[in-house]
Amino acid sequence: MAARIIDELELRDGEPVLVRPIRLADGDQLAGLHARLSPDSIYWRYFGFKSALSPAEIRRFTGIAEEWRFALVGVRIGREGGVHSLEFYTELRNVMIKY
Repeated sequence: MAARIIDELELRDGEPVLVRPIRLADGDQLAGLHARLSPDSIYWRYFGFKSALSPAEIRRFTGIAEEWRFALVGVRIGREGGVHSLEFYTELRNVMIKY
């Protein structure tokens, strides 16, 4: 299901952004996004300090195979940009949205 989700959105400043499922090829951009996070943001995401994502973590975040889990990324169109992810984890009785 997630592989079919794709859309082009426009930010408030008019910049177009492509929203699509994350792919294994996004690993370097995901690592770059993590490197730009503030220490507070890192703490609240992982409940501790994490200076960098390990190769295994990058594969886990980008190589999503489960039907009940997917991550969307926003990619700036027409220029090099980072991956900005929005993950949805669903189970039978609850849903958690992490961004």
